[in-house]
Amino acid sequence: MSSSGHEAVLDAVELVLSGLALADGAGTPLAIYRRTSLADVGTGANIDFPCMVYGPDGTLTSVDSDTSEEVWGYPVTVRFLARLPLEEPTFTPLLLSWREEVRDAFHREILQVDHPGVFEVYQMLLQPSLVSEPEAAAYQLLSSRLTFQASSREVRG
Repeated sequence: MSSSGHEAVLDAVELVLSGLALADGAGTPLAIYRRTSLADVGTGANIDFPCMVYGPDGTLTSVDSDTSEEVWGYPVTVRFLARLPLEEPTFTPLLLSWREEVRDAFHREILQVDHPGVFEVYQMLLQPSLVSEPEAAAYQLLSSRLTFQASSREVRG
């Protein structure tokens, strides 16, 4: 069992991402990696491209209330990473279809989380997310990011 609520949310995200079975243009399944930092990704350390990298990213938020429960917003980012140059015109439509599948799998969906105290993640909401951005330009890496806020009701400590 995960030691923190945020880690438990990430475990649940991984299950959903694995179930999507996204593949590149040749039909090879996209590798899925959990990372808090992309520092080692630029060099391609232990990474197969293209791939999905997910992890905690953004601002942890609390919506305060005067009850025995509190609502927490756990941020999770899913990035699609690819090396440049990309095969166009085939790569962009593929990237956009991956983004749509991930968006549809999480946006406004309920996430099943196994962690004491996190008794309900009642909604995942897509936050403003850049469609593509350079990452580690020296390594010719393209990133496409989707950031979600997982809203969870928890018992106050």
